[in-house]
Amino acid sequence: MKGSQIKLLILNVEVNTQRLSVSELKNGIYLLRIIENGKEIASEKITVQH
Repeated sequence: MKGSQIKLLILNVEVNTQRLSVSELKNGIYLLRIIENGKEIASEKITVQH
């Protein structure tokens, strides 16, 4: 995936646990930002390959 563009995913947390299903995402590199109460509490780069 060299030269791939990084896509942005934002997950708003309203409960203690959230699950992210990547089955509908296309292959690629994503930056996952986890938002709680309007503030970013974590970010992680993930790679999706099916």
